[in-house]
Amino acid sequence: LVEYRNQLSATDLLRVLQTRYDDFEERLAHLDSESVRASVRAARFVSERDCYPLLHCYRRSELPRAITHIRELGIEYAPGLGLYLPAWLEHLHRSFVVWIEAQNCAELPLSDVIQECKIRWLELAACDESTIEALLGLWPEVRIQRASIFDAKLLVESLQRAEALNEAEDTQAETTPQAARSPKATRERRVGNKQQNRQKTGQQNLWE
Repeated sequence: LVEYRNQLSATDLLRVLQTRYDDFEERLAHLDSESVRASVRAARFVSERDCYPLLHCYRRSELPRAITHIRELGIEYAPGLGLYLPAWLEHLHRSFVVWIEAQNCAELPLSDVIQECKIRWLELAACDESTIEALLGLWPEVRIQRASIFDAKLLVESLQRAEALNEAEDTQAETTPQAARSPKATRERRVGNKQQNRQKTGQQNLWE
């Protein structure tokens, strides 16, 4: 219980709690780094949410410090995603690009893509949407676009460029005939005007 009058500073309260009760250093000292590495190698991917119990962490700020104790060549960490093996991520990346480009659609609802990812890749089945979004954000072939919090789309960059190129070619094809006809029409008008001027001049000379 904390007794106070008027106002209680939440910052001061948290500072007191951390000073008296924070046992992170003790938890870190008891962390079995080799056991954690073995778990990551076996799973190939551990989501950030599952990193908390694995690394005995309670707060997001504790994760980076704990990860420095277990990271080694062949094990990487991405904020929002979790711990993973680079070989696993590269294989998933290639598989995803092949699948997403085979859809032959430049824009796809993000929610549909996330659900399909959970079905196609078992390692992602238990992941929440934010974790899969963090995963998609690592790959340059796709981009997430949000018109609102309820309307999110996944844009496939290669198909977006192809559509833009096709639109540019169509626009050029539509404008080229007009541009080709314009000089001819201009020349015809100029010739017509000259002939009319000659006729007017000749008629005037006859009357004179």
